[in-house]
Amino acid sequence: MYIVIQYVRLPTPLYFATQLAWQFTNGANGLIYLSLNSFLRNEVLRLIKWQKLSKPVAVEISLEMFPEDIQLINVGASGDPADHHHTRGQSLAEVFRIVPDTKEQLEVLKDLVDNADVYDLDFWKSPTKTGVSTDVMIPSTTLKNITDLLSSSNISYVVSVPDVVRLMKEYETPKDSGISDLLRSFYRRFKDDGVATNKATYNFDDYGSYSDMVNWMTKIQEYYPSFTKVIQIGTTHEGRSIVGIKIGNHISNQNKRVVWIDGGIHAREWASIHTALYFINELVGKYGSDPDITHYVNSLNFYIIPCVNPDGYVYSFAAKDNPRQRLWRKNRSKPVCPSSLSAGQNPAEKCCQGVDLNRNFGFHWAEPGSNSNPCSLIYQGHSAFSEPETRAVRDMLLSPELYGKVDAFITMHTYSQLWIYPWGHHENSYPADIVDLKTVAENAVRALESTYGTKYKSGTGADILSFCVILCCSCLESSLSSQSGPILRRIRAAGANAEAPQMKAEFNFRDYATYAQMKHWMKNIEFYYPNFTKNFQIGTTSEGQAIHGIKIGTPTKAQKKRAIWIDGGIHAREWAAINTALYFINELVAKYGVNDEITYYVDTLDFYIVPCLNPDGYEYAHTRTADPLSFRRMWRKNRSKENCIDIENGGKSCCKGVDLNRNFDIHWGLETRDPTTSGNTTSIDPCSDIYQGPRAFSEPETRALRDILLSPELKGRTDAYITLHTFGQIWMYPFGHQKGVYPDDKNDLESVGRAAVAALAKAFGTKYRLGNSADLLYPAPGSSVDWAKGVAGIKYAYLIELRPPPIRLTGFILQKAQLIPCAIETWEGVKVVVDAILKLHNLQRKTTTLVDASKPNGNKTNAITPLATTSARHMTKN
Repeated sequence: MYIVIQYVRLPTPLYFATQLAWQFTNGANGLIYLSLNSFLRNEVLRLIKWQKLSKPVAVEISLEMFPEDIQLINVGASGDPADHHHTRGQSLAEVFRIVPDTKEQLEVLKDLVDNADVYDLDFWKSPTKTGVSTDVMIPSTTLKNITDLLSSSNISYVVSVPDVVRLMKEYETPKDSGISDLLRSFYRRFKDDGVATNKATYNFDDYGSYSDMVNWMTKIQEYYPSFTKVIQIGTTHEGRSIVGIKIGNHISNQNKRVVWIDGGIHAREWASIHTALYFINELVGKYGSDPDITHYVNSLNFYIIPCVNPDGYVYSFAAKDNPRQRLWRKNRSKPVCPSSLSAGQNPAEKCCQGVDLNRNFGFHWAEPGSNSNPCSLIYQGHSAFSEPETRAVRDMLLSPELYGKVDAFITMHTYSQLWIYPWGHHENSYPADIVDLKTVAENAVRALESTYGTKYKSGTGADILSFCVILCCSCLESSLSSQSGPILRRIRAAGANAEAPQMKAEFNFRDYATYAQMKHWMKNIEFYYPNFTKNFQIGTTSEGQAIHGIKIGTPTKAQKKRAIWIDGGIHAREWAAINTALYFINELVAKYGVNDEITYYVDTLDFYIVPCLNPDGYEYAHTRTADPLSFRRMWRKNRSKENCIDIENGGKSCCKGVDLNRNFDIHWGLETRDPTTSGNTTSIDPCSDIYQGPRAFSEPETRALRDILLSPELKGRTDAYITLHTFGQIWMYPFGHQKGVYPDDKNDLESVGRAAVAALAKAFGTKYRLGNSADLLYPAPGSSVDWAKGVAGIKYAYLIELRPPPIRLTGFILQKAQLIPCAIETWEGVKVVVDAILKLHNLQRKTTTLVDASKPNGNKTNAITPLATTSARHMTKN
């Protein structure tokens, strides 16, 4: 069902969507267009009625969808959905991410690859092995066939791109499209203010046409003839010149060593072309001003071909609302009919155009990893070097001008953040100088990462991807997000290969655990390390579950050391917060006695960590049901008994649960409003996700936290309260009940917070905002962090909204590959708070101490087995 509504606070899971959705509107009367299932639709209508807002336009359509797949787009003033194709079942194409669990499932996917033309499928990432994801674009015409096939084969999948057309419009719309500057800056990963400048200007904020590129390179030669020269290496099927540029001083010198760089051999990989153009600009714009660049250009000749496949790029670039055209991969050679064409079949229905140029080189041509079907995206051509584009690259590299002089061949592709070296035709097959290739690749990846923290993997194409026949000596897979694939998305999922340190009590940090698994793990920790860990229980929930935590500090019976409190999971759906708190436990335990810094922390301070403050809510959200439209995954509150409130017409509104982060006795019940939606930020309606409860501390979970922090054990000695939430990448301090209201020691909170955010960013380059929660988001009275600061008197009180950034509509559902890096970087920030406490009490570590082997068994070095990478700083170098 569709509902068009003006700005209104929506129930979960729509609440988080509206925080971004308002960015899409063009003016005060803009509308938000949401696709809802019937349950959510009724919730919206009920809430609108309760708040006495204007009646929305409502159009009934027979369509149900998962809450996780909610779509939102900007629509015209009429709110007419008839002109839009942005919902499940109506989009022109979707992208599925599929992970085969068994060999049988893998074979099903490989059969789909072989028959991709039958179903009009576009495999962005082909299936290679079990446990490794594949991405496939599926048109609406065959969507049901594919979902039925996957279902019958028991193959699970997620819709990573629900609407490819919308993705194209969001990330590739020109600046004059009417999209607001605010929205554009929201999506831009980094502003190009570091781009070198030269007399021949180029717009690196946008994707240019092929003629724009050629004209720009021509202008460069006009302005800088002494060290640049435009070159043409051949012509395409459609008669376009394949144009590049030579850069070297003096330009006539043919005796220097050569570096070859190209991009765009696959038409849809626009970011690779853009990157090659940027390289040209770096070499030209900084020549004579940057010593490194000047030495490069004086010592070497650079041959850069930004777009090896002009015909394909021009065809792809002309796409508007056609995802098949935008995602065109091959060149534009004349149509060829497959040998399977049956008698009497219309050739126009089956014959296909184009060759995959990166399967057409004369090196292990036509081996596994390519296809002889002209309708396949990886069609190898009728013979090696059958295409004028591949012959042009071959002839140039083997010409007297270059043969024997080229020391580097770098070809750029998208996507996946991989730095690949040969060989790619077979696994475990390497050139004789593999050590050199591997060493340089690893150094390159480390240098790349040092800029913005972006993590790349290096290896051969066959080993880390799949069988593929390639010519290149180093293929740079350079996109930023696997979810948008060939369409460049300017947000990253850094640190996906990071690992957690290990100890005897094992735990899988790459997945979301049940509450029972968490409790069991913490008990195992105390069993193995009784000298510095101790389990505790702060209370019980509405449903009678114990709220468990763990104390870490030597000796465990000490009651006089300064204390740090950390909790997560006060909101049931924020699973990554719980996982991060668990990781902190692992850091402190696994590295004690091995890492000097951690050992000093545990010897000097007491850490109290409660990973999940809301066990009832978490278990409810974590439990799968037979109903695919279950609302459970986005449950926010606890599971207290139903509360009711009278509504219009003599009715009642009755629902379970209280928002625990609105239930603390500090400005409880204060009516505040969210400026972005004009909705309340706390509610007296039991059916609201932000229901404050019938009274302050009405819930056993909030009382449990209050009682432990005010207990003789902790009162007066707790210096930090850190509560973990998702999502938005924000580090916040009190007070959050009203804008412009701050603690007296705001400067201290800001100073430590600023240092924490900076330390966090050093791990993987993740950017966090810092500030007061009411100023950065919206007022939120009755929160735990405000109470910890304002009532419990804890100096360093912070609420941390973890990954992902606010532009991700999947916010509460953090990809599992990001769990460990999210925890690692957050721990780096938390350590800054720990160091501030040590400094506050003159407890700084004076000298570096080695492990004391005389300590009790629980503290011995051999009691735990950390990985070789024993800290986030070390891990980013491996």
